[in-house]
Amino acid sequence: MNGVSTGDVAKVTEQLCGTTFSKSTVSELRKRLDPIVQGWNNRSLAEHRYPFLLVDVLVLRIREEGRVRSRAAMIAVGINEEGHREIRGLMLGDSESEASWQEFFAWLKNRGLRRR
Repeated sequence: MNGVSTGDVAKVTEQLCGTTFSKSTVSELRKRLDPIVQGWNNRSLAEHRYPFLLVDVLVLRIREEGRVRSRAAMIAVGINEEGHREIRGLMLGDSESEASWQEFFAWLKNRGLRRR
């Protein structure tokens, strides 16, 4: 949860769910959720084919190491053979640079994304 405090998350969950969560509960849930999210984001892409791949970037301001900076959130959405969109991966890069895109595409290929 880069740049989002446990207090802020507790406030949002209260507004969305009508339930109050303590900062320590939010922190514990994050610790349990992080490996699940990482597992999903690093899963193999080899078993399905995606005739189309859409990529885009969203520039976010996040807090890292005590300072706020811009980061590029690169996202890949595959359109499967049935025509449904599926998020294939999300990676934070330093910027929307050629090097960041090369790293992103290499990461997708290493996870098994291939041509049709």
